[in-house]
Amino acid sequence: ATTVTIWSNQNIRQGNGWSGYLIMQGMEYGAMRSFFKWDLSPITDLELQPGEEVQINSAAMRFLFYYGAPGVVCDFDAREILDDWSEAVASNPGIGTVDIGTTATQMCADGQWIEKDLPSAFVQAWVDGTKPMYGVMVSKSDGPGAPYLRNRFAGPGTAPRMIVEYSVIPEPMTLGLLSLSSAG
Repeated sequence: ATTVTIWSNQNIRQGNGWSGYLIMQGMEYGAMRSFFKWDLSPITDLELQPGEEVQINSAAMRFLFYYGAPGVVCDFDAREILDDWSEAVASNPGIGTVDIGTTATQMCADGQWIEKDLPSAFVQAWVDGTKPMYGVMVSKSDGPGAPYLRNRFAGPGTAPRMIVEYSVIPEPMTLGLLSLSSAG
């Protein structure tokens, strides 16, 4: 298996102008949401041999928490973005209704990385091209407080990232043909 770090290539905070941070605040506390797109070319541009395909084993988004009220819980929701958008133009794309990832409950602390797992099948669909890469919207889960997270303009060491583990495997049809030829 191979692990690759994929940087957010677009992000925007819905609500207030630009700065080096994104605010994640629960929808019921002011509708602050942050949108992220990911450049999957380190995986989608692999030069595969005939009969090979990419299998996503795991994926997780990581965000650097750098400021917030003491005792803020860093759980957050991640929802699929259903329409295209651009960080250059404030827009209001459609958002899925189901939290697509899992986060361990943890208290925020300055300089702490917060991680949210994404379903492998979800990222696999982006890589295969069966689902458009419109990205993910994140917002703080229920509760007060607004943790501040670094965005992609804050520098490469602190920018949002997705860590993806994948394998290059033979396609199912190729596996069947290989097993038939070795049996005979």
